[in-house]
Amino acid sequence: MKKFVITGLIIIAVGIAAGVCSIAAGVFSSDMWIKAAKHQNKHLGMLDAPRKDVWVKPDDAPNGLELDISVKSINIKFVAAAAGSDVTATVFQRFVKPDHESDHITVDYDAASNKLTIKENNFPDWRRFMYQDLTPMLSWLAPEYKDFDDVVITYGADTVFGSVSAKTGSGKVEIGNDGKTLNAASVNVTVSSGKVILKGIEAGSLDVTCNSGNINVSDVKTSGPARIDNASGNITLTELESGKIDIRSSSGWVGAERVKSADTFNIKSSSGNVRLTKCKATDFNADVSSGRINADNCAFIQMNTKTNSGNVIMNALETNNATIHVSSGKADIQLARGWASYSLQLTTSSGAIFVGGSRQKVGYYSSVVGADKIVITAHSGRILVS
Repeated sequence: MKKFVITGLIIIAVGIAAGVCSIAAGVFSSDMWIKAAKHQNKHLGMLDAPRKDVWVKPDDAPNGLELDISVKSINIKFVAAAAGSDVTATVFQRFVKPDHESDHITVDYDAASNKLTIKENNFPDWRRFMYQDLTPMLSWLAPEYKDFDDVVITYGADTVFGSVSAKTGSGKVEIGNDGKTLNAASVNVTVSSGKVILKGIEAGSLDVTCNSGNINVSDVKTSGPARIDNASGNITLTELESGKIDIRSSSGWVGAERVKSADTFNIKSSSGNVRLTKCKATDFNADVSSGRINADNCAFIQMNTKTNSGNVIMNALETNNATIHVSSGKADIQLARGWASYSLQLTTSSGAIFVGGSRQKVGYYSSVVGADKIVITAHSGRILVS
């Protein structure tokens, strides 16, 4: 082991020295880096050339294949094929483990549980530096390594998956981006740093977590719940139809267009604006710490929104009961049925109240018309209802 470490340090030193010299001479020699990387990585078990491994679902295997994919720095892609229920999994091997006894990425199928497991194996700590630093360099410089960063799942139009779990530490997860539908009992996606693109999915449930990166979900239907959590990045939802929908964003905006919930639609955002267009839900709740809430042509039977710093602006809102709280900012609510068909309770500590375009003389306005009710409280800002 000491021999490998010493060899690696010498190669790194020589590579750095040669790189400095070539830069000083105005010439960058990619061949030098490729040769150094390939030479050192042979100690890691690097293959002479990338190898494509293809797994094909056995003919006697039933529909409902369970998928469990867990990788660290590789993209995961699902691609729809022609009619049928065939499933193939393609992985690109660049390394075997340092003991030379197992592949960098293992593909295991268990017939008893009808489950396919794809896993990227760990390297010992002392080799991890070379794997993490020189491998991306090879992908960047050497043409034969540029297109070997994916796990690709190809499925037929009649394929029905069981549970689908796709996890990557740094990379992109892309499911159904070709516009064809993927059917599954459940879909679970986890990305530490990267991007999530989901398009054309029908599932029992959906669960998406991204620590850093954008999430795009479109043309997705779930009979059960859908949960989407993004720590740092934007969330874009288009034509998502589910039972209960939970959206959480720590830092980034949330955009939802033609999103329908047969149950409760919840949005919680620590920092970022929320924009809704033509959304429907039985019960809608939005809690925004810092940011605006804008809604156009939405229909919520019950609605409760809160923002600590930012305006709440809603146009053509259809609702039976709405409670709106604004700490700092204005509330401008245009009701599809008009303000006169609602009982109103409007309160502001610092700001004016306008009802139907007419300014009220005091910071409190109340009217009793019927069971449908609008309650708005603004601590610092105007209230406009029309």
